[in-house]
This record gives sequence, structure tokens and C-alpha cells, in this order.
Amino acid sequence: MLQATAQKTHAYVGPEHGLICGFELGPDGESRSIGIDEVATAVASGNRVVWLHFNAANAGARRWLAQQSFIPPDYMQLIEEHETRIQLTALPWGLIGVLSDLAYGEPVDPSEIVTVWAFAASRILVTARNHAAKTADRLRQLARVQLEATSGQALLLRLLEAQAEVLRDWIADAAHELDHAEDQILIGNVTRQRETLGKTRRLAMHLRRHFGPLRGVLQKLLAVPPERNGNIEAAAWRTLHEDLAFAVDEAASVYERAKLLQEELASRLAEATSHNLFVLTIATIVFLPMTLLTGIFGMNVQGVPGVGEGAPAASFWWVMLLIVVAGALTFLLLRLRKLI
Repeated sequence: MLQATAQKTHAYVGPEHGLICGFELGPDGESRSIGIDEVATAVASGNRVVWLHFNAANAGARRWLAQQSFIPPDYMQLIEEHETRIQLTALPWGLIGVLSDLAYGEPVDPSEIVTVWAFAASRILVTARNHAAKTADRLRQLARVQLEATSGQALLLRLLEAQAEVLRDWIADAAHELDHAEDQILIGNVTRQRETLGKTRRLAMHLRRHFGPLRGVLQKLLAVPPERNGNIEAAAWRTLHEDLAFAVDEAASVYERAKLLQEELASRLAEATSHNLFVLTIATIVFLPMTLLTGIFGMNVQGVPGVGEGAPAASFWWVMLLIVVAGALTFLLLRLRKLI
């Protein structure tokens, strides 16, 4: 079993350079934090893999990167143009790409997406983002403890694997919420499922929209001949493609399932509303002749039966009986016509 310990250093990281973190990583998992002034030496030594993570919103970071000979101009062009279209270009010596990442936060909200620009070569990985990225930060936490790295391409692969892990976790949580919502809907307890289903469907749509294109990008990368595929380990990247494809398909399944449950919920609510309206209609019909009689006998005009001197003492009760009989006859008529 490999014994890996993180060597903590306190190298100064100048804020004017926008370096969020820098690490030297080895194949045994041992890591060392480096500052901006140590980057040139670490890159030149070539003994370990160097990972540099920058805040691209910092103008100093863009200036520093543009001045480095190991940074290709194509990579800087992606950052300067704020390119957001998902892509991963294979060159004989490495990879240049634009990737989506989840915004940093707990719990993860898949609707918050940030862009990460990546450059990976045999001994270096450079990533830059404008806003805090979830999986990039997770990789940074791993690098502080134990993170194996044999090449910059392998480290980029690990970053994408972390994304797939986060997506699978979210999909599992969403499926659990859908199971609970489905149980409640089927037993007729339709209360606040509409909000849950709407949120789940919206977030699944975001995952499909932002991470679906990466599946096609990886498929194209794997189709590149070995001599021009950027020195990637094809088997590992193929596994990543399959995992990501599964996650995207599961997100699509969650979306469709949430959509069907929304339709079922709407049907149940419409059925309940229809039943309530039916009850209200029957009550209105039954009370209609009764209301008519009370309206007639309540008129304040000359000649109303049972009013004035000489009227029978039981006139009120005869009217009440007439009202009840009218309601009963109306109800009986509705039953005979099978309307209720």
C-alpha cells in the first residue's frame, strides 16, 4: 500500500497573479503546494505533474499566462474571448478544452454552471475559471491530501471523473425525491409535489443542456488516431465517456419521469377540481327550487299567502314543509336520472 503524505508549504501566492492554487503531484499520490514564483522551476524540472488553477477574472492572471512560453496561444485565445462552447481539441502534445462545471456551493445546484478553460500536456495541467467551480475545488481538496497524477491529461481526466461523480450523486438524490413524490401522488396526497417536480425537471434539463455536449466531444476525441489524440490513455477516457453518457441518459430519464409525474399530478388535481365542482353543482340544483320558494314567500307585496290577519297559525310550517319537499323531489329526480 502506497504511503502518501501531503507536504505543506507556505509559498507565497501573489494575488496580482490570480493563482488560486498550485501543486506538484506525483504518481504515488504525494503532493506539494507551490507558489507562483516556483512554477517555472517546477515545470522545467519535469519530474512531477504541475497543476495550476487560476482565477481568469483576474487581469493579472491573464497577463502572467500570456507571458509563459509553455502556454499555447490557442488556450489564451479561449480565455480572452470567454469561449463557453464545450470543446476538447487534441494536439500531438496535449489537450485544450472548454468545459462546464457546477458552481461551488452546498448543496450543489445544477442550474448554476460555470466555464472552466483547461490546457493539459504531459507534465502540466492549467485550469482557469471566472467563478468558483465545484469539482475543481473538490480536486484541490484531494490534492492537499492524496492525488495521483502521471500526466496532465490524466489529471484532467480525474477532474472530469469528479464531475461525473457529482452528476451521479445529484441524479441519485433526484430519483429518491421522485420516488417519494410518486408515492404521495398515487395515494392521493397532492400537496407540494408541484414545486418539487418543477425544480427537479428544470435542473435535469440544465444537466442535459450543459453536460450532454461533452459526451459528443469525448466521442470525437476517442475517434482521433493514437498519434494525434494528445497522448491520452484511450481506455480510461473511454470509461469516462461511458460513465458520462450514463449520467446524461439518467438525467434525461429523470427529466422524462418528472414530466410524467407532473402530468399525473395535473390529472389528479383536475379530477379533484372536477369532483368539487360536481358536488357544488348538485348542491346548487337541489337548493334552487328551495331558494325559489323562499324568494317567493319572502316578497313584501300584497296578497302573499299566509300573511296578514286571519292567516293560519301553521302557515310558516306549511311553507317549510313545502321547501323540504321541493328539495327532496329535486334530489330524487337527479337520482332517477342517474346524475348523482
